[in-house]
Amino acid sequence: MPELPEVETSRRIIEKHCKGRTIVAVVTRECGGGPRNGKYDSKVMAESLKEARLVKALKGRKLLKARRRGKQLWLELDGKGPALLMHLGMTGAINIKGGEGVTYKRWKKDTQWPPRFTKLLLKFSGGKELAFSDPRRFGKIVLRDCPEEELPISALAADPVNDSLPLKDFASALAASKLAVKALLLNQERVVSGVGNWVADEVLYQAQVHPAKQSCDLSAAEVKAVHTALLSVCKKACAVSADHTRFPKSWLFHYRWGKGRSAAEMLEENDTSASKHINACLPDGKSIHFTEVGGRTTAFVPAIQRQGKSFRGAAMKKPASATKRLRTI
Repeated sequence: MPELPEVETSRRIIEKHCKGRTIVAVVTRECGGGPRNGKYDSKVMAESLKEARLVKALKGRKLLKARRRGKQLWLELDGKGPALLMHLGMTGAINIKGGEGVTYKRWKKDTQWPPRFTKLLLKFSGGKELAFSDPRRFGKIVLRDCPEEELPISALAADPVNDSLPLKDFASALAASKLAVKALLLNQERVVSGVGNWVADEVLYQAQVHPAKQSCDLSAAEVKAVHTALLSVCKKACAVSADHTRFPKSWLFHYRWGKGRSAAEMLEENDTSASKHINACLPDGKSIHFTEVGGRTTAFVPAIQRQGKSFRGAAMKKPASATKRLRTI
């Protein structure tokens, strides 16, 4: 699922190529190939958004700015009319014709134009084109007159890249919650917005905090470590345009994807070498375990993310099936 770094990179790509340009055509029927090709996707075009209204709201208007808060992305346009709000959901992506796109860990880059499963295609003056594609249709496109004053954006918690997130406020929020710390980080309205599954796992791994530990039971040192790691992971990932091949090799990210696979296999994908191990593990041999926290499959390293006494009251489950995980998104 695209998380804060991927959405922020999409925002920057839009601004780089389309800012100051006028939308000269709006293609609302799916294109690029796929079983719904030529059809208007009323699931992605949410809230009963009609095709004619969408075209009328966008065509002829200039892009002033691309904005983001958490995982929500919206385009501010000139003149009278609403902003275009886009949520990438689980498999949504923004691509620019002739421009770069966001690199996702498990997706092969679509080199055709428009990309397969394109739900909305915006054609700008000067020949630039923006495609919103979404194979699994969990993304949403809606219109908002005042995005920051309306749901869903108005309900979002602080953004760890764009907003101030004082340690004092962060600590107070954790102290007031009995949720598992990972579940709290995943809640977009409580403490921070934009954190998804891989970011939460990375933050807690770097902070050496068990993901199922109750937030209110974290020590002051653990709270500070989580806060520091949260800001660091989000900003570092954004700094390299969410390109996972440029993430530090010390990050859990590189080894968390292949349950049961060896560190050697996963390192091979990153053009490095390591000795072979039977189970998913770090290059130094520390095992990576998988459980379910907050309804999401969770990777953690027991050797450094210890349960602790307070953990005994927190529930830990086996990872959910793929079908069940989809229902929690």
